Amino acid sequence: MNSTTQRQLNDLNLRFYSDRADEFGSTRQHGWPGWKETLRAIDPQKYKEPFQVLDIACGNGRFAHFLDQSELFEDLYYLGLDQSEELLSAAKKQCISFKSLTERNFRNVNVVGDDLQKEISQSDFDLIVAFGFLHHVPGFQTRQRLISLLAHQLRPHGILAFTTWQFDQSPRFKEKIIPWTDYNQLAAESIDLEELEDGDYLMSFGEKTRTPRYCHASSPTETKALFEELDLELLHQFKADGKTNDLNEYYILKRSLTV
Repeated sequence: MNSTTQRQLNDLNLRFYSDRADEFGSTRQHGWPGWKETLRAIDPQKYKEPFQVLDIACGNGRFAHFLDQSELFEDLYYLGLDQSEELLSAAKKQCISFKSLTERNFRNVNVVGDDLQKEISQSDFDLIVAFGFLHHVPGFQTRQRLISLLAHQLRPHGILAFTTWQFDQSPRFKEKIIPWTDYNQLAAESIDLEELEDGDYLMSFGEKTRTPRYCHASSPTETKALFEELDLELLHQFKADGKTNDLNEYYILKRSLTV
């Protein structure tokens, strides 16, 4: 996928999360069941305090709220990054009442572009999560570079946890797919369909306006290729979330001491 198409798809999602932030955030107020399983991979005794957490595409801060409610850590530093100023505004308001997070920060960063590397390259983390995000990253090579970047920001024994959205396996979400040709007929800047990769879709959101957003459906084989050359141990792979408890595929990876 060339840089022009990547930029177009990222811009499309930026517009979506700007225009529909309130509606989107209001439907996402609770933690995911799979997050509990994610925390089971962490032994707080193995980590130096404060426990450092990086939340990529943190949205309205609900994972920060989940961590606060878990009370697993006595001294926790949390950094949430997102492209949507509107969702970050909601996150900042929500975190005022947090008690367990010793320090928390929310920053507006283009997490798909080079800004992410500049933001985190001088830091390292015990836990990095990217929940509900990877399907918005256009291009396999871009997703691969992202996972590599996050892996190299892990401390010894650090955990990288991310999900892939299995919308293409759900009849309910298959009905929300918008044909690319339909989009191009109305778009001010059409997408070069030859540059799209297998698994690239436009998904509608909402019943009235059906605002589109770019999403990628990743198979387990494709996803494992993102990290197979990295010095990471796959601790756990499982499905969870949604009414059918299989809407997200989770990957829980641990940094080797030899990285």
